[in-house]
Amino acid sequence: DGESTWDQALLLMLERSGYPEETYHTFSYSPLLDDGGEVAGLFCAVSEETERVLSERRLAVLSRLAAGLAASDTRAKALQATAPALQAAARDLPFAMVFLFDAQGQAQLGSAVGIAPGHALAAAHHWRADRILSGNAEIEVALEPGTAAPSGPWANPPRAARVLAVGGRGGARPSGFLVAALSPHRPGDAPVLDFVRLLAGTIGASLDNADAYDAERRRAAALAEAVQTRTAERDRLHSLFRQAPGFMFLLRGPSHVFELHNASYQQLVGHRNLSGKSMREALPEVAGQGFFELLDEVRRSGTPFVGHAVPVRLRRQ
Repeated sequence: DGESTWDQALLLMLERSGYPEETYHTFSYSPLLDDGGEVAGLFCAVSEETERVLSERRLAVLSRLAAGLAASDTRAKALQATAPALQAAARDLPFAMVFLFDAQGQAQLGSAVGIAPGHALAAAHHWRADRILSGNAEIEVALEPGTAAPSGPWANPPRAARVLAVGGRGGARPSGFLVAALSPHRPGDAPVLDFVRLLAGTIGASLDNADAYDAERRRAAALAEAVQTRTAERDRLHSLFRQAPGFMFLLRGPSHVFELHNASYQQLVGHRNLSGKSMREALPEVAGQGFFELLDEVRRSGTPFVGHAVPVRLRRQ
């Protein structure tokens, strides 16, 4: 037809590493015209966006998990809040389960996503619970073809799963363990394992907090320790926020005062002092570009806004 077309972050399964690999590419097809104006060929420009897509997807899962666990003051609520985040991680983890140890050290299934509780793999003995109890923080378990492992959104089932201890603050016995089946299309590369460890750490911290809240309800004398635990968790979340790879900041109140910002954003705006200043005070050169009005509208209406490739003019050293 002589018209250009393009796709953004298109999923392509590529056989370039010895297995069908989940990759994402943005590309365009443009017609090449000869001297007579007829289409004589096509020009295809491609940029791979796999790492960006996967990083944003995993960061969204971690954010959703942290938000869901923020108000979880019991183990039951923590397990309930964990499920939606693990469901959103199905492309990385076709199925996932959280087991909790009872007072006798027996592992009981607490939450299952992507796998039926009655499935053969939902039994604790498949996952080396004794090794977790004996001090192993992380182990890998191969999934044989005969196990009929659920495949989640993929046609092929996972070939391996990671089992990670969760909870157990201060060297205490772990509260349980997370079973995370690894996608057959990103089998155990370093970013996937880091993502799974962050999930386990966040879930474990929430379980520890739930235990602390329970002890607080039973023993008023534990109040100070519980407050300290919440402060440490807040500082940890703030640290994760500041180290996030994208440009991020948090504004407070109708004047849009900078409450938090990470190092990437401070570098973006020229390392100026932002804390405690309003957006208009900290970035006066942005006036007239529509962003202050956009912030006012989002705060007034409560409707999110997502911009793509929106230009902004900044004055920075």
